[in-house]
Amino acid sequence: MGRNKPPHAGIIIDSSNTIYFGSTDKYLYALNPDGTLKWEFETSARIREVAIPNIDLQGNIYITNFIFDHPEPDRGELYSIKPDGTLNWKVMYDNGFAFKSPVFSPDGNTIYIAGVDSDLFALNLDGSIKWKFSCGNILTAPMIDSDGNIYFTPTQVPQYFYSLKPDGSIRWKYELQLGTYIYSISTIDNDGNLYGIALDTACCPYYPLLFSLNFDGDEFRQPLICDSEGTVYFGSTFGFYYYTISSEGELKWKLSLIEQQQQVDNTGAIAEDGTLYLGVHDVSLFSGQRKTLIAIRDTVISVGNNDNVLLNFRLDQNYPNPFNSTTHIRYTIPKTGRVTLKVYDLLGNEVTTLLDRYQETGEYDIIFQPVELSSGIYFYKLKTDNFINTKKLILLK
Repeated sequence: MGRNKPPHAGIIIDSSNTIYFGSTDKYLYALNPDGTLKWEFETSARIREVAIPNIDLQGNIYITNFIFDHPEPDRGELYSIKPDGTLNWKVMYDNGFAFKSPVFSPDGNTIYIAGVDSDLFALNLDGSIKWKFSCGNILTAPMIDSDGNIYFTPTQVPQYFYSLKPDGSIRWKYELQLGTYIYSISTIDNDGNLYGIALDTACCPYYPLLFSLNFDGDEFRQPLICDSEGTVYFGSTFGFYYYTISSEGELKWKLSLIEQQQQVDNTGAIAEDGTLYLGVHDVSLFSGQRKTLIAIRDTVISVGNNDNVLLNFRLDQNYPNPFNSTTHIRYTIPKTGRVTLKVYDLLGNEVTTLLDRYQETGEYDIIFQPVELSSGIYFYKLKTDNFINTKKLILLK
């Protein structure tokens, strides 16, 4: 893509399905859904890994770059780019924001971003400082919940997992056990449980581990949930695979990356139609890279060799949706097995079981006629021995 440099930064997609990502060639790219170039914006320096762009409610795009000027310390600017690809503003406080990713408050009026060396910044939409929280270096982007609380982990020892209130005051901080080093961007599920990837540095070799805290900062362990369907996607930087994990912590599929010679340094993005976009690169970061932006439908899996096959499990969106009294739920299973189809409310409570039995290979159409349910949003989950998928339905009476 672009000037044959790798798309090191993460990928984000707006409501028009425009695809945005940064590259080590210094450019922020905007692509149309068919992969053609919409516009490109040149920053002053390379856009490097971990720099995930973000979009505000007005459609402005935010991205950081990496200014390397030996022997000066690493620095980086935060850019605000208009939807048409022109500059709103750029700022750099202290040494700036190299390798950092901006996130927004729930109302969209505050930008949160970590400094390159230390501190957490809260910025107004014009780039001015709202407040600054003094702390050590924060490797990744902070996380914001629906109430505006902020979560992050500085790297200094002892290492704490912080929760701040929207005004920048401390809500709680949780001291991690000695030898645990957090290096991932955390995530949060619908119940307020927090998850992240840490490195167990208590002894060599250093093993990655999955940790979890609840909303109040207490520690416990359970499967990782990242999206509304309870599925998490991640790539192996040195293993050349891309993984999808179900809400129960089980491997849904594993995809061998192009030509078995590419790796993932950052997050991808999922479009409304379920297409997964990934920025990848060859083992070497030299020029001349090709096929570095790939699009994947979540029906593709790896079977342990170079051949990709179609995963024929499928759960369709119910029709009609929204519905008044009756709706159809269609699905396909490629092998005989036990199948359950259940409906849940917004709190995750099971409200009805539509199906729980063994079925032969084939396509099925289940009619759902809720009589005692009130109007609202519900979720239906299809589960087999090898497949789990959840979709949303809306009942209007």
